[in-house]
Amino acid sequence: MATIHRYNSGAGYYIRSKLAEQILTFQLTRDGVTFLDTHGFGPGDTISGAMLAKLISAGYAFTGSSGTSSLIETNPVSVNTPVNPSHPLVLDRGNELQVKTTPLAKKGHNMGYQPNLWLISDLHRRIVAAARQFSEYNVLLRPTRRHIFVRNFRLPQDKIVSEFFRPCFAILARASDPDKKPCLVIETEDPGEEITGLYEQHGVLWVLIQQDQNRFVLRCKHTGTLLEVEETMGSLFKLLCAPLAWHERKVSFPQGSYVHSHSERVLRDAVTTLSPSYRIELHHQVPLSYVIGFKDNLTSEDKKLLGSEIDAVITQSYEADPDGAVILPIRLDLHDAHRNNPLVEQKDKAINALCERQGVPLLVIEPNSAEGYEFKCERLRLPAGTAPTRDPQDWAGALAPFLGAAIRYAGRSF
Repeated sequence: MATIHRYNSGAGYYIRSKLAEQILTFQLTRDGVTFLDTHGFGPGDTISGAMLAKLISAGYAFTGSSGTSSLIETNPVSVNTPVNPSHPLVLDRGNELQVKTTPLAKKGHNMGYQPNLWLISDLHRRIVAAARQFSEYNVLLRPTRRHIFVRNFRLPQDKIVSEFFRPCFAILARASDPDKKPCLVIETEDPGEEITGLYEQHGVLWVLIQQDQNRFVLRCKHTGTLLEVEETMGSLFKLLCAPLAWHERKVSFPQGSYVHSHSERVLRDAVTTLSPSYRIELHHQVPLSYVIGFKDNLTSEDKKLLGSEIDAVITQSYEADPDGAVILPIRLDLHDAHRNNPLVEQKDKAINALCERQGVPLLVIEPNSAEGYEFKCERLRLPAGTAPTRDPQDWAGALAPFLGAAIRYAGRSF
């Protein structure tokens, strides 16, 4: 196994691996850092030997010594073997590498597609397992940070903060809140001075949770008070209790929101209706990069679309799928701009085409000529569904066939 580290300067990562009693250090290119970030890996996380070999063969990781060739020669899987980083090879029983497969892949059906995974480290899964113990809160994964702040908040014109438009790991919002305001922001790697400065300036309640072997540390700085809690037994529930107590004592107040329209609330209610049967959850305002996952065949035009936000993404519940696979991304193209604004129309078509090329089942909901709503997903090859009204039960009926097909398409079960 290899461990990711951050340079003391804060600029970039490097990887350290032990091979035959020799410690090897690999530098990462900027694309290598992006690869790891996109898949939720950060400082303190470990990656498999197969994933490190993939980084090396792609030119993302390198070392000035002979360590690279040594690693490749001793890896039982050739670095030329295609490795889907959204569904990485896992190390098991010494040096034997096994592929995580899905039922559909075993049948030889749809082998070209693997859904992007959101919970790919021990730390990720422990956080979600702990957060789900707070029944009065919902866990929303991979939401873009800009919605943490008050609606329509804009950065100063002379300030460029790229992380502002990228996702945090998760937010906790009250289950009873229809707008899903972020009560607690959870980061699993340092978001950088610009974002932490904005959090401090605006009184955002946020935590950084990191893992070092069996040691889990939560740090929370809020309006001049620093909280640090350490856990060595593996249960992170107590870690989250401490900052949430600040929110519940009204020391902090949520500002932004992640559900922005009545239509999004209807969709959320429809998913809630279907959840007992399909064991699903809904997340909001997720960047396209986290919907399709890392792909090394994107054009420059494709890459420009990766920051575009998808209105909603369905995953299965943690109990049903602890990997957090993307099941069904959903775009609500209900505003007139999606039909009357040429720039918006052009962007919509580009996103649809990119998802189609990558095999991602993107569901689009539009108004139809009969004043109802039409549900369409080209990738799943199903007839369009219709909902005559904006009633959650009608939307649940129209959504169900696509949801069942998408779960099977992703190689999951319900």
